[in-house]
Amino acid sequence: MDKLLKIGFKNIPVRLILVDLSHTWLQVKENNKEFMPAHDLLAQALAASSLLMSNIKLIGSVSLQIRTNNHNLTMLLAECNSNFGVRGVVNLKDSSNLDLSNMDSAHFIVNILPKNKDLAPYQGIIPLYIGENGFDMQQAISSYMQNSEQIDTKIWLANNQEKSVGILLQKIPIEGGYNQDLEEDWSTISQLTQTIRPKEMLEWDLLTIVTQLFDEYIKQDKVLILEEHNMHFFCSCTKEKAINALRIAIKDGFDSNFFETNDNINVDCEFCNKKYSFNMQEYDRIASSETNINVSGNIH
Repeated sequence: MDKLLKIGFKNIPVRLILVDLSHTWLQVKENNKEFMPAHDLLAQALAASSLLMSNIKLIGSVSLQIRTNNHNLTMLLAECNSNFGVRGVVNLKDSSNLDLSNMDSAHFIVNILPKNKDLAPYQGIIPLYIGENGFDMQQAISSYMQNSEQIDTKIWLANNQEKSVGILLQKIPIEGGYNQDLEEDWSTISQLTQTIRPKEMLEWDLLTIVTQLFDEYIKQDKVLILEEHNMHFFCSCTKEKAINALRIAIKDGFDSNFFETNDNINVDCEFCNKKYSFNMQEYDRIASSETNINVSGNIH
């Protein structure tokens, strides 16, 4: 079962969040199997969006999105909602390769969307960080959190074809700031967390990671499990949304002569690949209706 753990330290204002996406990642990967060169990036984005969602008190969702112009990576989106549902999609023009060294035209965006319509959505631009191997999502998000919230934050991401894991470590702001003892605790916890290797993140379960890193704090009864949640794949597609996608295509000039050689037209959900099929009679009724519902999907 995929898990998210939120860990606290007794009398130390520091939070540690860990997420393990195995079944969820396998399902997202299967839905995006034709874009294998982008799987690492997508896996990291899924873990990172889960960490960011769990780090805020909000009913709604957090998504990470990469948009580009004239790049092989045309789009990537990973989303986690407050019910701990995760989904993601990626698209490449050329599915045989992915070069992350040239990302000058890319925009890396975090979207926070409250379910309460009275609350305004938030969109932030995450500065791109280009390391030795090209775009470094881990460093980009860590720097963004540090600079935008002015709170010490560190993120570690690791993945393979079977698993995606993330760790977020953050100071909790307190009135009057940290004294010397708290600064020393923060430094020690940071250094201990930093000893984790990607191989260990992928081989150990979340509780093992905590016990291996913070054995001394556990012996002193200073480690607290604050929250534990099951993570799962979700998709919000419906037939109504597929109808609207088709209606938009019709308004954009979709040729109804399609039915001269086909019995049905399909709308595919980009996130779960579910197909919604419509015959010519249904098509005619949709073409004459006016209700609009937002959707993301492919029509063929």
